[in-house]
Amino acid sequence: PKQTYFLKIINDKNLSYDGKICHLGKYTNRLQRKIHKLLKSNSQKQRIIIEQQRTQSMLISVKKQYLQTKQDYEEAKAIGQRYSLELTEARLMAAEAARQSK
Repeated sequence: PKQTYFLKIINDKNLSYDGKICHLGKYTNRLQRKIHKLLKSNSQKQRIIIEQQRTQSMLISVKKQYLQTKQDYEEAKAIGQRYSLELTEARLMAAEAARQSK
């Protein structure tokens, strides 16, 4: 079985008690720095994910607004065409009425 660095320090016959304590202290500090670095990295990743979710939510909102505006425009265009047709018919009827009254 592979020995961990911790066990290597503990089982090292060439190290005095103070030497072992010194090595374990350095090893512990290294581990704390690695843990701190990982936590910091994890925190940054979480912030990025939250920002991506916000952006996606905003994009969905903008797309909904765009689709609603497009639908409103199409409805307004159809109403405009209908009024234009009715106006043309009214003009033709007025012209016909004016011709018949002569």
